[in-house]
Amino acid sequence: MDLLKIDEYPTPQNLLLNKRWKETDYYELCCKSELWGCAFLVVINKQVTATANEAILYMLERLIIEHESWDEAIQSDIDPKSFITFIVAGGYISSYQGRDVSVQEFWNNYEEIQNGIYNVPNFEITKNGHKFQDDILKIDDILHVVCFCDEWNNRQYFLECHDKWGFFSWSTGA
Repeated sequence: MDLLKIDEYPTPQNLLLNKRWKETDYYELCCKSELWGCAFLVVINKQVTATANEAILYMLERLIIEHESWDEAIQSDIDPKSFITFIVAGGYISSYQGRDVSVQEFWNNYEEIQNGIYNVPNFEITKNGHKFQDDILKIDDILHVVCFCDEWNNRQYFLECHDKWGFFSWSTGA
């Protein structure tokens, strides 16, 4: 997956303006720990978009809206290349290009982060701002994983599941 090839997407400007990001779900796994901090997962159903390229754009758009409080005026003023440049420069994604990794490799890292967060008092999971109790991901649902960053203190993965796409992001301030 190469985000710099956004110009090859069909009507890339329309992808940022069609408001499909509103059909994503935004999960936060947070705790009061400087080491573990928060992890974020954005998902979109494959019935909304069948292509990985469109899905990652919508999910990153949702991530920016949650973290930067972007409004529709800002979204209509930015072109797709500038959007991709902004998300890389802002650290929302660490690289323009991802690499395939095994589902098991992702899952091991995901469980390490999840367990670290869960073992801190006062951890909380929310879905679209509301407390959430269920499992967010199940390993058996994941078909394919693209890694954009796999550092000890920063991990970013694009996921293809049976019925949805996902973007998982975690970093620590350490």
